[in-house]
Amino acid sequence: KNNPGVIESVVSFYNQHFSDHYYLELISTDSPLEEDYLHMAVELAPKEQLPVVATNEVVFLNPENFEAHEIRVAIF
Repeated sequence: KNNPGVIESVVSFYNQHFSDHYYLELISTDSPLEEDYLHMAVELAPKEQLPVVATNEVVFLNPENFEAHEIRVAIF
């Protein structure tokens, strides 16, 4: 749930320890309350001057597919 004290504490921690090296992740996983999180993150980002990044889950059918994924990532 939305807890401003916890949110402020977490943002402060990451600002202190990672300064300009972290992002708010926006991901769609069909989990409960995800829509609430996405709206809160989008509202929080400009207030705290935090960059956002949209990601997607990476899933492999077989462990040996990981190497092909790594090669693809290196190309981009």
